[in-house]
Amino acid sequence: MKKIAFIAAIGICMASFAGCGKMDKMIDAAKEAAESVISENLSDDKENSEEENTTEAESIEEKTTEAATEKSVEETSEEKEESKEESEKETSESQTSDKVIYESENVRIEFIGEEQTESYFEINLSIENLTDSNAVVYIERGSVCDVMVDSFMYAEIEAGQTSEETISFYSRDLEMNNIDQIGTVEFKAIVSDAESYETIEKTDMLSIKLDEVSSYKRNEGKVIFNDKGFKLTYIGVKSVEDTLLGSNIVFELENSSDRNITVSMDGVKVDGNECDAFLFNEITAGKYTNTDFSFFDEIDFAAAKKVEFTFRVIDSDSYDSIIEEYPVTIELK
Repeated sequence: MKKIAFIAAIGICMASFAGCGKMDKMIDAAKEAAESVISENLSDDKENSEEENTTEAESIEEKTTEAATEKSVEETSEEKEESKEESEKETSESQTSDKVIYESENVRIEFIGEEQTESYFEINLSIENLTDSNAVVYIERGSVCDVMVDSFMYAEIEAGQTSEETISFYSRDLEMNNIDQIGTVEFKAIVSDAESYETIEKTDMLSIKLDEVSSYKRNEGKVIFNDKGFKLTYIGVKSVEDTLLGSNIVFELENSSDRNITVSMDGVKVDGNECDAFLFNEITAGKYTNTDFSFFDEIDFAAAKKVEFTFRVIDSDSYDSIIEEYPVTIELK
């Protein structure tokens, strides 16, 4: 545009100093030059306008892309958050449902915690009586880490009511079986009528997983019987301080059969003298336990030389005899 103004000014000046003739030709030439410049500048302006439009379009496209990206990121973030919340909800629901270890039309049993005391390891349960009569709920065949240990629970629960109850395992039994870390606990629950004592329901074996790992080891001893799926191993003598009722002799009883068995021992003699002692254990198929004679008579095992007794094994469910009275003699020296 500056070029056009300059040429126009030249033309005007020339026109003011000349009237005709050659000056007319000069004026015509100046006009032609001005028109050429104008055409050139119009072309430049058009190109500049197109470049500005292109730049502006690119800018708009970039902003649109950025906005779409930001929106996509926001939506993805929201989707992840929703997915996380759903996952946490599912996990929470799973953990809650895992606590219910058994439920039927008669009873609902929920695991609510564990506790270790000086004398017992305890499993705490919430038990709901779903029947329309008062009921008694108790357990049998309790085991820890696949080892049978003495356990007990007996609860009287009114119709439609819920009660918090405890299964107790003797700490002494856990120590005798070298159990340091409890992975699983198993037991059967029996529901009976509180008035007639008739069995309403008997569950299959129930399991509570307390830890991923169990820590325990078996004692070494002398095998004195191994037949018909039953093995009896003599472990040794325990002192009076280690027992509840007096001095005792420790054995490992192993049931490798596919039947639940009950083992009993009686006719105990020490150096030929009859003693007031007993042993009675139920062992679930595939499990074992360390257990002991409990002597009510005070025995000087430091001086004792020989122990004699008989044992028998029966099927816990059918009461069929598996091993008749079998005599055993253990030399202590």
